[in-house]
Amino acid sequence: MKKILESLADKPIEGRISKTPARLDFWQSATGLMLICFMVVHTFLVSSILVSKELMHDVTIFFEGQYFFSKPHPEIVTMIGVIILLIIMLHAWIAVRKFPQNSRQFKAYRAQMAMMKHQDTNMWFTQMVTGFFIFFFVLVHIFVVAMYPKTIGPDGSSERVYSGYWIVYGILLLIVETHMMIGFYKLCLKWGWFDGSHPHATRKILKGLYYLGEVFFLILGILTIIAYYKIGMDLAKGGERFDATSKANVMIESPCSHACDDNGKK
Repeated sequence: MKKILESLADKPIEGRISKTPARLDFWQSATGLMLICFMVVHTFLVSSILVSKELMHDVTIFFEGQYFFSKPHPEIVTMIGVIILLIIMLHAWIAVRKFPQNSRQFKAYRAQMAMMKHQDTNMWFTQMVTGFFIFFFVLVHIFVVAMYPKTIGPDGSSERVYSGYWIVYGILLLIVETHMMIGFYKLCLKWGWFDGSHPHATRKILKGLYYLGEVFFLILGILTIIAYYKIGMDLAKGGERFDATSKANVMIESPCSHACDDNGKK
């Protein structure tokens, strides 16, 4: 209870210096970095549909453990979704302590923003707002992934996007990528990872990377959603579905089948 009170008040109890705020800051940064790494990998893996259905299928069965257990286990995807949700909840629980706790604090912060007109202060407000909405929208996404892991794949995912989930994914793309890139920028400044001997110059470089990264991931995400939507629309019109069985048959086919003629001669 003492540690909770110290973290909320940001004041030491019994006249000693509390280390709780520092520890919470560390874990906020650590969980944030974990989620940033996950989102970068997740974005590239999901965008595999831009290459081919086959590649997206390979990515899916890899995370279902088929290459390790000889058959897919969709429940592994459910477990990953639950773990990511727990990290998000921990990150949000730690971060929310810095949010304005009442209307007076919120008005004071808005007044400070108007007075300072500092971009980094405004970015923190954007991160706070996006973080608030992420928590609710990501629950929908993870619920679908965790409860229906068997539908993940080039056809199932495309049908889900076409059925109307493109709206959810579009909103998630905008707020998550914005929150993620601001978070990475803030982490670099807070912990001085790339300061070197010219921290002011580094700040400008990081700000440029922030804009570049956000534009890149937004474009990649939009193209990915469009690709899934087009495939889903084609399937709705009776288009050909991806045949994972035939792909598996090709993979286990004898190597001699392409190098030999009908008599078994090369």
